[in-house]
Amino acid sequence: MTNTQAGAIKRMNKRKGYQSIPRSFLQDENISLEAIGLLCNMESMPDNWVFYKTELMSRFKFNKRTSITRIWDELVREGYIVQFRKRSGKKFEYQYIFSLEKFSPEELTELLEEMKTEGFSLYLKNNDDINIKATSKKTSNSDETNDFWTVGFEQSKMDTPKPTSIKLTTKKLTTKKEEDIYTPTRDKQSFSTLSSLLKKYPDMSPVVNYLKACDLNPDDVYKITIALINEPYLINQQAIIEQMQWATMKAKYEGVYDFVKYFLDGLRKKIETRSYSTHNDVETLFSEENNTTADKPKIPMFNWLEN
Repeated sequence: MTNTQAGAIKRMNKRKGYQSIPRSFLQDENISLEAIGLLCNMESMPDNWVFYKTELMSRFKFNKRTSITRIWDELVREGYIVQFRKRSGKKFEYQYIFSLEKFSPEELTELLEEMKTEGFSLYLKNNDDINIKATSKKTSNSDETNDFWTVGFEQSKMDTPKPTSIKLTTKKLTTKKEEDIYTPTRDKQSFSTLSSLLKKYPDMSPVVNYLKACDLNPDDVYKITIALINEPYLINQQAIIEQMQWATMKAKYEGVYDFVKYFLDGLRKKIETRSYSTHNDVETLFSEENNTTADKPKIPMFNWLEN
């Protein structure tokens, strides 16, 4: 599994030379018809087809992102999709592997070892459990037991598989973003969208420049800017800077699942529970003696609330 592309979803081909849909999958009563349909759609793509989770989210006309996310998480929980991630600078890179047959504990162990050589570790969202069917069986129902496989962030350990099922649980796993895959082309398109937005709302330019200086990706800059436009009471430079510093530190050391949501939720709470001046002395606020944080982004001397 070398030369992997960041964020790519890969098929685990257990059946060589031909394509088929296992009856056990089609008749699995533990998953929804939507989940069966999504995985069959993914399986139907050519062997050399490379697609990304972000692309999958926008492929279907009648299923929006939230719907696809829910179905995806269902397939992860039921052991048809395995997610891996590794840190790359300030962000995470992801790899996803799927199969029409549930992954057995032995297959997961092999995958974990192989992905570990590339720096990836198992990723479970919100500490979900994965229901995995063991390959070995016993004839006596009295011998059926549950076992637990505890997977650490950088290493894994599996006890001897027992008959019917194995529950895969994790210790604390966090991530900055479900999937951030940015190419020069996508960045160019995102900044083009931002430029169009600033033509309509030129007063937001200092805010956008600040967000860019914080090394946010273009999509996050756009989402935060739109939120601030729709909720103008949030446009307070001191509160924004304080929340950005906190959110950035949180993402760096602990991981944040959805950075934009975390930032905005914290900003709303900060504005609602604390008293901020609506006429900040910008020159004082951004003076050298007050700018004690070494990596605090600089922004233009501009009163964001002045119309």
